[in-house]
Amino acid sequence: FGAAVWNLRRDRLLTAVKQLEYAAKIDPDSTAALKELVRVYTQLGREPDAIRAARWVLAKDPADADTAHALARLLFDAGELKEAV
Repeated sequence: FGAAVWNLRRDRLLTAVKQLEYAAKIDPDSTAALKELVRVYTQLGREPDAIRAARWVLAKDPADADTAHALARLLFDAGELKEAV
């Protein structure tokens, strides 16, 4: 996870995505890597992946307001107004 954050700060997004996906796979109970994946997927234009990751985070932590807001924004942009609300 630390290497992925380091790569994010240096705008090495594709490398960071691979590392974050690996970190999320190794520690499935943690939401930190998935939260970062939501942000990076959005930056890369991979909105369906960002939506899936955000839903996964909210399934594990329903009180995460930042991820809920990001998910609502992604769904609104995708034209899924009912789900965004």
